[in-house]
Amino acid sequence: MDQKKVIVCGTTFGQIYLEAIKGNPDLELAGIMAQNSERSNLTAEKYHVPLFQSIEELPEDIDMAFVVIRSSCLGGPGTEIAKRLLEKGIHVLQEHPVHYKDIEDLAKIANRQKKVYLVGNLYKHMEQVKNFILCARELNEKNELLYMRAAFSSQVSYPAMDILLEALPAGVGLTLENQMECGGFQILTGKMKGVPFTFEIHHEVNPKDPNNNMNFMHEIEFLYAAGRLLLSNTFGPLLWYPKMNTDIPHAIDRNYPPYMLENSGICLGSMGCERFQDVLETIWPIAVGQDVKLMEQTVENRVVMGKSLQKEMAVAKLWNQITSEIGYAQIVDRTVFAPLPVDILKGVMKKETTSCM
Repeated sequence: MDQKKVIVCGTTFGQIYLEAIKGNPDLELAGIMAQNSERSNLTAEKYHVPLFQSIEELPEDIDMAFVVIRSSCLGGPGTEIAKRLLEKGIHVLQEHPVHYKDIEDLAKIANRQKKVYLVGNLYKHMEQVKNFILCARELNEKNELLYMRAAFSSQVSYPAMDILLEALPAGVGLTLENQMECGGFQILTGKMKGVPFTFEIHHEVNPKDPNNNMNFMHEIEFLYAAGRLLLSNTFGPLLWYPKMNTDIPHAIDRNYPPYMLENSGICLGSMGCERFQDVLETIWPIAVGQDVKLMEQTVENRVVMGKSLQKEMAVAKLWNQITSEIGYAQIVDRTVFAPLPVDILKGVMKKETTSCM
């Protein structure tokens, strides 16, 4: 199969796409489309490709474009760029979030042009997220889901809705009941697919450091009759906490039933907690690579595009409902992020251990 010529639009998060494409033998990176900034020029030099500043400059033989520029719902030109690329006869994968009406409009253009349009979302391809969804689905078949709690930053609220839709039992609808603001968080309660929930959404923006104001990404907990399934972070670990059911009579003769011999908490899969360097250089490019591969497969078989976009529309509508409820982010003016070495915490624990001896 001949290599397909592709471009990446945008050089901020677009660099993750560039790394993913670099490792794909079926694709040839034909260029980068971005503004004539120092970063974009340095990125083009790094990957030894031309820098295009407009669609008009693109060669006529481009097969695919990965649009990693803020969409219209975030005030960026990404959606308009995706539209013009599709009209030019180029397959497009656009990075989330995208408004559901824009997905609908772009899908119509893609169908008219007999091209592919997809929305990219790397988080659903991450190992611990996939494991959480698999375990939740298994538990849903065998146990009653009583309640769920999800905490996430508003910047990653779109993939949060995607994860929840995949992990929850069959059903429809999101009903919001109560809302309050607390310490930079929007707290929402209601029911999703009939399951009671609490969402804790970190909703602050620091204009001095807009890309580094997420205190966490995704923490999702499902409470079952038999225990709790906790995705403690997007990167893991994934934990299972069986419900404590202390059978005091058995303690007399120590003839415990099997469930009393289980650990009070179990790590499912790897511990996660990888270095941030590994996230940027390996984990995210691998996850994006799955979206890139899906794009290739859909280009070969456009029939599956409809099903993919139908699901994406459901995610986008949920996201729109949530973001409409919480409104604009609170502007904060804090000191620019300064890392705290973990050795400080380890040192405190070591001192405490020594003092107890």
